[in-house]
Amino acid sequence: RGQVVANHATATLRKSSAVQLVTVEFDAMLEQSELKILADVEMVKHLFGNTWQITSSANTDIRKVIFDFAVSRQISVLTLNKEEQKIEDVFKDLTRRRG
Repeated sequence: RGQVVANHATATLRKSSAVQLVTVEFDAMLEQSELKILADVEMVKHLFGNTWQITSSANTDIRKVIFDFAVSRQISVLTLNKEEQKIEDVFKDLTRRRG
């Protein structure tokens, strides 16, 4: 729409984006509904096996919520990775919020 919504370095834009992407692998099978009810979780996507991608827009690190969930269910977290957003995703987020 002809408006400048951000004018910063790529690294700065990625850090300012509110969306977090976390990939987690558990040692047990879970239902998507179990993960969707976690605090600050916006979207849950099953990748394969016991591996999930969790999206959050929380200002706090969602990895602690995921870890605490696993402890409460007495299951192990095999991998837990916070992913850096692609610049395309940051662009979509910026333009959606201002559109």
